[in-house]
Parts: sequence; C-alpha cells; structure tokens
Amino acid sequence: MVTGSLYTLGFVILMATHLYLIEQYVCRDYYASVKPLGDDIELSLDPNVPIDENLCKEPAIQSAVAGIQGIHVFLSLTPSMSIS
Repeated sequence: MVTGSLYTLGFVILMATHLYLIEQYVCRDYYASVKPLGDDIELSLDPNVPIDENLCKEPAIQSAVAGIQGIHVFLSLTPSMSIS
C-alpha cells in the first residue's frame, strides 16, 4: 500500500516537472520566433531564467505542449504494448 502511494507520488512529481520543462522550452521558442525581443514582453535570453507562467498560457503554446506530451506518453507506452 505504502509502496504504491510512493510510486504514484514520485510519478506525479516527475510528470509535473517534465511538463513544466516542456512548457518553458516551447514558450521560449514561441516568443523568440513570433514576438521580437524588446516588444511589450521582456524575455531573458538566459535559459536558466524561467519565463513567467502567465505568458506561456497562449493557445498556440499549450497546443504544442499537449502534442509533445501526447507523443511522449505514446512512446513511453509503446514498449509495454509490444510485450503484451
């Protein structure tokens, strides 16, 4: 019982972190290509400085994040599907 709960907690923490990193990458790429730096949004070129999460809630960004997440889930489940 405890082992299953710890596994679930670890999985949720891993997925949340993974999703955050994907969102930051897609968001940074989106604003670097669509919005020129220095516009009304000030972005840091340093990848170690996170982008404000409110800026990353654009539908185009969230769509790309969902697509990447879907591919990741599919590819991570493919080995277990081929074994069974």
